[in-house]
Amino acid sequence: MTAEPTVFAVDPDGQVCYSIRRLAAMMNLPCETYNSGTQFLDCYDRSRAGCLVLEVKIPDIAGLEMQKRLASEEPSPPVIFLTGHASVSIAVRAMRAGAVHFFEKPLREDELWDAIREAMELDQQRRCAWAQQQELQRRLAQLTPKELRVLELIAEGKTKRSIAKEMDVGIRTTEIYKARMMKKLGLTFPDQLVHFAIVAKNGHGWCVPAAAGRCATDHSLER
Repeated sequence: MTAEPTVFAVDPDGQVCYSIRRLAAMMNLPCETYNSGTQFLDCYDRSRAGCLVLEVKIPDIAGLEMQKRLASEEPSPPVIFLTGHASVSIAVRAMRAGAVHFFEKPLREDELWDAIREAMELDQQRRCAWAQQQELQRRLAQLTPKELRVLELIAEGKTKRSIAKEMDVGIRTTEIYKARMMKKLGLTFPDQLVHFAIVAKNGHGWCVPAAAGRCATDHSLER
């Protein structure tokens, strides 16, 4: 069973944590609060959806450093910063690093409510995109270097004759490559392969081994 999206909060001020828990309860969202960055990082599981409400100045790990650590791996939670000591430079750095919002204390419930809703929607979008990227990489990993090269040429709009010339193989061989790819990728129609190739090129980027750049003729395919 997938856990509900959760509001995570890190703030050494117990009253602030209480206010965030109260607001989350009003929003029908589970909430977990921590009084230090280390405590949160020790408990946090990236597979859990949600957002992080984070005090800029916490005793053990600076808020911006926490944001940096979390952003180093995917999926990472959207961050809403709080501070009792406003600093334009820190706010700018936080927003440039991807923070959803940056609020001064004392908290205004309506502003934080809207920010949490926005962060939850952003987290859902990020996780969906991340899952699609993982699936794309899994499917691409099934292909051989030569098949990846053919897929790249398909994405570039090359005709089968152009692909055969580029690969230095016969047209029939390119058709066999395509058929093999469609079977591995679970595709039924040629236009699905074209669509997949374009999505893969735009969403994944190509990293074709150098040896596949100019493939020798595979005579076993042409028999």
